[in-house]
Amino acid sequence: MPLADVVSIAFAGPLFLTALAVPLLGEPVGWRRWSAVLVGFAGILVMFRPGSETLHWVALLPLIGALLSAFRDIITRRLTATVAVTETSVGILCYTTLGVTLAGLTTFTMGWRMPALGDMALLVLSGFLIGAAQYLLIEAFRLAQAGLVAPFRYANVIWAVLFGFLIWGDLPDRWMLLGSTLVIGSGLYIFHRETRVRRRA
Repeated sequence: MPLADVVSIAFAGPLFLTALAVPLLGEPVGWRRWSAVLVGFAGILVMFRPGSETLHWVALLPLIGALLSAFRDIITRRLTATVAVTETSVGILCYTTLGVTLAGLTTFTMGWRMPALGDMALLVLSGFLIGAAQYLLIEAFRLAQAGLVAPFRYANVIWAVLFGFLIWGDLPDRWMLLGSTLVIGSGLYIFHRETRVRRRA
């Protein structure tokens, strides 16, 4: 799949996060934000285009990844809320990185081979960037509600479209753009509502 399509479908993550923040974190979500979540999921359906060749099992992978990332963020939020006094952000980062590393070892039996030197350098760079991003995310969750932090991830679509075009020559089609607009719009509205709630508080 084109990079922009994968990232656009993965935008369901903040929607899952907002919905799960109610039962798992006890954070209040009003009817306006619930409406925004429903609009966002409608955007996901537009991007999937039921009945077309886009609705393929491969397209489910970024959606499942979005759900899992929402659970990861829920866990991160609970950790920063419950162990903030006894555990630093670096400590939490080490635990989460260890978990991802152990999970990644399960792919060892799936035809793993030693990467070339250039590929190894890219993997090291990727690990450094992901680690830095995760640290900043942990700090954000330490200081703000989950529903407030999540919409900022929508900036990823800019980079996905840019790199997808520069590296592979991919551009999203009109359905992907329409669905992405609905999802991003709902995320920004959630951000707007969260901001107003925090101001009242």
